[in-house]
Amino acid sequence: DRGPALPRIARRALAALCAGALLSGPAVAEGEGFYFGGFVGAGALSTARSDFPDTGTSGTLDYDTDTQTIGGVVLGWQYSPTLRSEVELSLGDANVSNVTRDTAITAPVTDPADGDIQITYVMANGWLDVSLAGPINPYVGGGLGVAHVSGDTTQGASTLTLGSDNGLAAQVGAGLRFPVALGGAIDIGYRYKTVAGAELDQTGSAFVTDGRFSSHSVNIGYIFNF
Repeated sequence: DRGPALPRIARRALAALCAGALLSGPAVAEGEGFYFGGFVGAGALSTARSDFPDTGTSGTLDYDTDTQTIGGVVLGWQYSPTLRSEVELSLGDANVSNVTRDTAITAPVTDPADGDIQITYVMANGWLDVSLAGPINPYVGGGLGVAHVSGDTTQGASTLTLGSDNGLAAQVGAGLRFPVALGGAIDIGYRYKTVAGAELDQTGSAFVTDGRFSSHSVNIGYIFNF
């Protein structure tokens, strides 16, 4: 049962933020250099859908999911106080409770489902930092990359299992960075991620579905500047 995990993550992240705030230090970025960090977060899969060919028509499978948990690491390079780029490796996971099948010739049918949808992202990101006089540093940006979607999910009386595949991924985001001692920073950010083109085989069926997934999340992390 993944239910209690989110409160534990939130409590630990809040504790880290409070500790960082007590150690407030110099500006986040003072010039060129590498940085490394990690983050955890929570959100929702706003779109979890796959299209499939049906006899004489086409249809969709919509997945009802619980709260998505996400975590990852980043390695980046600060070009200047206002510009940086990074590579991100992250994983999102959401439990699936129901699957709704809908076609042009049949009414929607909802079946119970069991399992989860996991999405692993490898992204190249670029961020624009906004220099302010105070200790808070806003930023905006986004990235492109690839994602591996694993639909470890069984659905309906026939226990069809959704497969896995790679797709193109993109994200946009914004956030705030709070400098702390020892060259680090607390990072609180919003991310919108989307994945398209993942062809997911249905085990036990001749269908190959074209998956589309998008998510919203709020993350908290720590960045260390070398």
